[in-house]
Amino acid sequence: MKFGITSRKSSLRVLVVCLGLIALTGVIGQSAAQAVPVICPSVDPVTFVVTPSPSPGVNWSGCNLSGANLQGADLTGSDLHGANLSGATLGGVGVNGSNARGANLSYADLSYVNFSSANLSYDDIDYTGATTVDLTHSNLTGANFQNASLTATIFNYATLTRASFTGAHFERTA
Repeated sequence: MKFGITSRKSSLRVLVVCLGLIALTGVIGQSAAQAVPVICPSVDPVTFVVTPSPSPGVNWSGCNLSGANLQGADLTGSDLHGANLSGATLGGVGVNGSNARGANLSYADLSYVNFSSANLSYDDIDYTGATTVDLTHSNLTGANFQNASLTATIFNYATLTRASFTGAHFERTA
């Protein structure tokens, strides 16, 4: 009988240590993810140039980048969730692997943008012009593409659950 009690106590100790390690790993992972602070850039009202310049891995979550000229920028792996990019020029931008969940991309120029493996869930992408956009492996759950013009847009392996394409125009789209 004593062996059974000791065995249970040992198992309980192992379980407590394991749960502690899991919790510690979560805290470490969370602080590493928060290591890049949100620094919202300014958008020049005349030229629409963004200062400071965009770079891979920036954290612009919740920032107002309405009308910004980000043409040709590399925003790979950036955090853009909840950002306002309405009317922005994103031609040729690399946004692959980025988190743009809940971003506003209404009326934006998305020509030649690489959104592969990006999270665009619940984004407003309505009334956009999207020519040759790569959305391969992207999460587009609940995204709104209402009245968007989608020419040569690639949706291979994208998640389109509850995405809305009401009034969208498709041409040479895969």
